[in-house]
Amino acid sequence: MSGHRVGEATGRRAAMLAGPWPAALAWGASLVLTALGAGAIVLPDATSANRIIGSGAAALGLAGLGWGVAALRAARLLAPRTTTAGALAAMLVATALLASEPAHTSIVGVAVCVAFSAALGACAAAARRRNVPAHHLRIGQLLAAAALIAVLVTPALGAVQDGILLRDDGTVPVVPHH
Repeated sequence: MSGHRVGEATGRRAAMLAGPWPAALAWGASLVLTALGAGAIVLPDATSANRIIGSGAAALGLAGLGWGVAALRAARLLAPRTTTAGALAAMLVATALLASEPAHTSIVGVAVCVAFSAALGACAAAARRRNVPAHHLRIGQLLAAAALIAVLVTPALGAVQDGILLRDDGTVPVVPHH
């Protein structure tokens, strides 16, 4: 591979690490994690353990949303080691919610949260190995990241709500529109 092609490939990887993608991944994972946590807290028959895990999930999700805003403002991936640890914590907490209340925790929501957290953790681990400079925000990249996140997060949030509202007989209540 020529030096020019290697430079282009490195530039594309750096753009992925410094562009809007890490922030968008954090927002996607954080929105779903916050919804999973809130659902675990408000379940009528939730145990104390469910509420504690849910509170942790909601707090971690809100922190992830804040990190995404800061990373987008800085136009680079901030605190790669802390980000890697946060992504791992999000995966563990989402999985713990599924293990503690499998009947009312959306597997789709957990899968989306874990996938986005794993991708963010991989970006953070890669950024830790190299010095990634800040890049100017390109509107096309931001729109592409937002569209991808919206396409995956919206159904996951709907599945989280359905899991929370699920009755013991397996049905979901339907609210008639007037």
